[in-house]
Amino acid sequence: TIYPKTTNITYTTHQIDDPANIRDSLPTSTPIKAPTDIPTFSCASDERNFTFSITTDYYSNETEFFLYDDSFMIGSWDFASSERFEEYIFDYCLPIGRNYTLELTDTFGDGICCDAGYGTYYFAADDTVLFDSNANETFYFNITFIFTIDEKDATLLETQADWDYMY
Repeated sequence: TIYPKTTNITYTTHQIDDPANIRDSLPTSTPIKAPTDIPTFSCASDERNFTFSITTDYYSNETEFFLYDDSFMIGSWDFASSERFEEYIFDYCLPIGRNYTLELTDTFGDGICCDAGYGTYYFAADDTVLFDSNANETFYFNITFIFTIDEKDATLLETQADWDYMY
């Protein structure tokens, strides 16, 4: 299989409500959370839908993500020209029976939550949410998730955040 399979990769975006007016007054203690409904996406019978949703913080230009399987990069996104406090949803059809790695990075080292607004992210395979940051601080410079997708479910195998090495 050659990636990206452009017919099966989409991203959508919409502006998140800003009830606390975070764009104009940082920092704040009022979190902005991503929707809890996971978008639906149609994949082949030997694939599972993988959804990655991220809401950027005030410094969206510092954020990137990378998605790999055992052999090569499947997808990535550099938020350098993205809007602040914007939600981005990426859908991929991932073949079953493989391990995958999702890596998030922040070039400044303040993560995507909480000093510069409440950025948040989650990822799921079909109906199984593998991780949801719930607008909590989860990393400084980078965090890596290793997960597997099989015929029946998806499993988060390992999480490594850069602060695991700092304390």
